[in-house]
Amino acid sequence: MGTPTHTGHPLDADIVLVTDRVADRLIEAIEHDDARRSSSKTTGVALAGDERRQQLLVGAWISEEVTSLNEERLQRGTRQLNQADEHHVRSRVVAELTGAGPLEPYLSDPMVEEIDVNSPDSTWVTYTDGRKIDVGRLWASATELTSCNFAPTDTPDFACQCQWVSVPEIFSE
Repeated sequence: MGTPTHTGHPLDADIVLVTDRVADRLIEAIEHDDARRSSSKTTGVALAGDERRQQLLVGAWISEEVTSLNEERLQRGTRQLNQADEHHVRSRVVAELTGAGPLEPYLSDPMVEEIDVNSPDSTWVTYTDGRKIDVGRLWASATELTSCNFAPTDTPDFACQCQWVSVPEIFSE
C-alpha cells in the first residue's frame, strides 16, 4: 500500500496516520480471516478476495480513525478538522489505499484527457478543452514515485499515459 505522499500540505501527517492505521487494520483482518478459514474449513469468499467487503470495512475504519484523530487533536490543544479538511483526509486515505494515490483526483475527473508523470515534482495534466497544466509536486521523492503500483483504469475514452522511468539522473533528490 505504501506510505502516503508528503507534499507539504498541512494535513499530510494526519493522512499518513489515518492511512497507516486503516492499512494495519485491513491487514490484520485479512490475516485473521485467513487463519479462521484454515482452522475451521469455512466456505464462502475469503476477505482477501472480497473487494466489496474490504471497501465497507475500510470506509467504517476511516470514519473511526478520523473520529480518533479529532479526539487526539483536541487533547493536544489543536482544533478538530473542519468538514473540508475531513473530506480531504478521507479522500486522500481512500486514494492511498486503492493504489491511485495522488493521481486519484485526476483519474476521477472526466475532463482529464492525459496524465504525464515526468518526475516527483512535475506531473502534467491535459484536459479535454486543451488546457495543459503542470500540477506540481505529487510525490515526495523519486523512490516514492517509482514504487507506486499504479495501473491505468479501464474508463472509456480516457487516455492515461504513465511512463515510469528509472534513470537516477532524471530524478535527483
